[in-house]
Amino acid sequence: MAQEIIFDCEVVTPMFLGGADQQAELRASAIKGAMRWWFRAMMGDEDMSKLKESESEVFGSSDRGRSTFSIRNSTRMSPIKSALPRHEAEVAGKRFKINILDYLAYGPAAFEKGRGIVLKRDYLPPHGEFDLKLAFRDPKHLNAILKAMLMLVRFGGLGARSRNGYGSIHIIASVPSVAEMGVDPQLDLSRLAATKDEIPTFSAFSKHIKLFQARTVHSTWDKALAEIGLAYRESRLELERRHFFDKRQYIGAPIYEGKVRKSRLERRAKPYFLNVRKLSNGFRGQILFLPSAYCCGLDKDADGKAISHTQVNSDFLKSCAEINSNLSKKLNEVL
Repeated sequence: MAQEIIFDCEVVTPMFLGGADQQAELRASAIKGAMRWWFRAMMGDEDMSKLKESESEVFGSSDRGRSTFSIRNSTRMSPIKSALPRHEAEVAGKRFKINILDYLAYGPAAFEKGRGIVLKRDYLPPHGEFDLKLAFRDPKHLNAILKAMLMLVRFGGLGARSRNGYGSIHIIASVPSVAEMGVDPQLDLSRLAATKDEIPTFSAFSKHIKLFQARTVHSTWDKALAEIGLAYRESRLELERRHFFDKRQYIGAPIYEGKVRKSRLERRAKPYFLNVRKLSNGFRGQILFLPSAYCCGLDKDADGKAISHTQVNSDFLKSCAEINSNLSKKLNEVL
């Protein structure tokens, strides 16, 4: 069996890498970190101690030493700082409209008085290409490593705002092919979803996942991202009336109205992963719902108030169920 594989990859959506004052640069450490995250999500049926052991064995740790594989990458692209294509969305109670792509890029994009929302960081542009070479020191974990790579490509992305669809990747080809390496390139989500009944304590596959797919294959990446971005934003806003945050706070935190925090937690990443896939005939957006227990391990909220885990987890799942119901009216629920 071959001990290395080279992926020829393409950037599908803008990839925001590096800090605010750093030029966007694709680094092997960022790729390996993202693969590690999806490995953990994929292996979510294991208990935490066993998961940490297997993760350390594959990706390395201070106790276990170096990882069982290495990554080298080479790029054929330069960062840019062009404005994102415009796809307008209504803002309740306002005369102006926002660009949904700026909304999804909040962070790298920020409000500037007199100019509106502008990009503060450069990015690696769509259609740019790069190579990844994975070399395996121990073929024992080859299957799991390649599956983590496919997970990253299929559902995730690299860089900032990857949960909002930025940094999506397409594998043009690999040498040898993934199939020749003994891995089925068509990930069987139904098998992964069937591994765990209860809600995991961290982001991982379980019977509670859902996958929503856009109904349209678009000619460009930005149209595909705009479709699922609008569907997600509208589904979230439909949870409750303006200036109410009892439900919306469970989808992602913090949430602010002006300078006042309206969420019980200081930080909580949303359980939705937007992604744009490049197909033979265009681009299609999708949204993966990958839930985990809302505040596992916390006894008090950001205001110092005691947390009832049973209550907040129940409220969290109810809010997500409403969003999922809203999404199913705008997108196709394929799982």
